[in-house]
Amino acid sequence: MGYFNPTLWSPAYSVRSKMGINRIPASVVQYTQYYPSGLPWESNSGDNPGLQHKKYNGKEFIEMNNYDTYDYGARGYYPAIGRFTTMDPLAEKHPEISPYVYCAGNPVRYVDPDGRDFIVLSMNKGNQELRRIKMDGEDRYYKVNEVAFNKASKSFTNDNKDYNTMLSIGSLRTQERNSGQKDLIAEQTGVGISVSGSMRDGNNLIGDVKVTFQANFDDNSNYAISSYNAVAGGYGNGAPENGNYTVNNYQDRSPSGWYNSGMNRDGVGFSYNLNPQFNTGRSDLRMHPDGNNEGTLGCIGLTGNARGLTDFKNTLNGYLQNRSSLPVNINITNNPNNNGRNGTRIPHVRE
Repeated sequence: MGYFNPTLWSPAYSVRSKMGINRIPASVVQYTQYYPSGLPWESNSGDNPGLQHKKYNGKEFIEMNNYDTYDYGARGYYPAIGRFTTMDPLAEKHPEISPYVYCAGNPVRYVDPDGRDFIVLSMNKGNQELRRIKMDGEDRYYKVNEVAFNKASKSFTNDNKDYNTMLSIGSLRTQERNSGQKDLIAEQTGVGISVSGSMRDGNNLIGDVKVTFQANFDDNSNYAISSYNAVAGGYGNGAPENGNYTVNNYQDRSPSGWYNSGMNRDGVGFSYNLNPQFNTGRSDLRMHPDGNNEGTLGCIGLTGNARGLTDFKNTLNGYLQNRSSLPVNINITNNPNNNGRNGTRIPHVRE
């Protein structure tokens, strides 16, 4: 880690050990030691603890008015008790762990670089998973050149595999920056939903599709996180048009909420708005379980059992905790792309 020291009018560099101890091979200008939770020890004379404020895990330590909290981005972390100050937005992913806990309650074994899990994938073997560090929060994906990643990992002698993984990611970033190579690491730029499939033979109203959550990378590639079976359309104007949409506005459609039998399947009911990002005559498009008869009035109807539908709902709700919407791309082969302006009357059906 490096920063510019205006007092000395020169750059200063530090190497952080697993416990956050700053070490440099030359003269020491700042020295900070920590409890395993990240709480700084009481400083000695000459340690200069306030020289710069990025401390444990490289996070800014905010001490103003005795706040004493680390800025982890989406959440603040209070090291005096080893807990985040707000709930984990994806608490349902780890029901066995408190939604406020830090590093699964074991900061000696685990590290948490940005409040999220992160998963390392191999570019060389078709996105095969290489490493996974289990933490609270939303997953973060990296794609790496496996040969370069393994070489970097072997260069670090720390016994903590998770920490070495983080160091290796940083090493590949530096190598790309210094060498100009573009095939060492691809970093996640966001997450979205892909709806792909084809219209049924001889039927221009209904299609069979896969609804896939995917991580998008800065090399324009993507990685399928999870997929769910669904139908597109079936009645009325048929499948929604191909193009870009956003999805938001979760609604409980179960008997205890804003009930709609056509949006309930296997005891699970919900809906999300599907918002076209282009000019169309279609409206009231949604994503929801496919209830009643097979097919929907122009929506994406998720099939499958209660477990799969609940997993889809929890996953999308988790992403929407920190976003106003999620991007969706629909690309259905042989889609007639009915824009809803032909004046066709939508029949009254129990979709």
